[in-house]
Amino acid sequence: MEEQTTQCTFVPHGRAYILNTAIRRPDHGGRVRATGSGVTISQYYGRTSRASNSSSTSISQQQLVEITGSLKEEWRNEFKKENKQSLEILKQELKEQIIIVMSQRGS
Repeated sequence: MEEQTTQCTFVPHGRAYILNTAIRRPDHGGRVRATGSGVTISQYYGRTSRASNSSSTSISQQQLVEITGSLKEEWRNEFKKENKQSLEILKQELKEQIIIVMSQRGS
C-alpha cells in the first residue's frame, strides 16, 4: 500500500503568521508568548540602548575581509570533507553492486 502525503501551502495575510493560524489565536504585537499575561518584549529581554547597538555592530573593512576569508576557508574545507565522504559511499556501493552482479553471473 502506498503512503499518500498531502502538501499544503500557507500564504500569510498581514499579521496572520503561520503559528497564529495553526493555533487559531491572533498575534498580540509587543508581547512574549508563554510568559503570562501582559509581559512585554522589553520587560522579558530587557532594554538596549541604540548607541550601544550601533557601536557594537560596526566593524572595520579589514575585519570584514578576515571574517569572510575565514568563512570561505571553513566552507571550502567542509565541502571537501563532504565530497570525500560521498565519494567513499559511492565507491562502497559500486563495489557491492559489482559483487552482486558477479555472484549472479557465477551461479
